[in-house]
Amino acid sequence: MNYLASPPLVVAYAIAGSMDIDITTEPLGTDPDGNPVYLRDIWPTDQEIEAVIESAIESQMFSRDYADVFAGDERWTSLPTPTGDTFEWDDSSTYVCKPPYFDGMPRDPQPVHRHHRRTRARQARRLGDHRPHQPGGVDQGR
Repeated sequence: MNYLASPPLVVAYAIAGSMDIDITTEPLGTDPDGNPVYLRDIWPTDQEIEAVIESAIESQMFSRDYADVFAGDERWTSLPTPTGDTFEWDDSSTYVCKPPYFDGMPRDPQPVHRHHRRTRARQARRLGDHRPHQPGGVDQGR
C-alpha cells in the first residue's frame, strides 16, 4: 500500500514502526523509563514552530534561491513549450484529462446568485476536526 503524509507524520509512523496504528490515540513507543510516548508528546506547538521559523528563515533566502527559478540549464531551456493563453488538452491522454465542467464555460462566467446556492448546490456532509489547528485533533496536553 502507498500513503502520502507530511514529513513529521512520516517520522511519527517510523518511530511507531508501523502504519497499522492510530497515532492520535495509541502510543508511538516508550521512553527510557517505559512510559508511553504519544504523538501529542513530540508534536511541536504552533508557538514552537513559529519560533524556529523566525530564527531560521529570512525572506532573502527565497529571493536569492528562486531568483532564477525559471532559467534552467540547456536541457531545460531546449524543451518544447506550448504557446497560447490556455492549456492544449491531449484528448488521447490517460494521465491528464480535461475536466468536463469546463465544457461550455464562458471566458467570463456569470457570478452565482445567492438563491442558486440554496437550491442547486448543497453540502452533502460537513466533516471536521474539533481542534482545527492541531494534527488530527490531537490534544497536545501543553
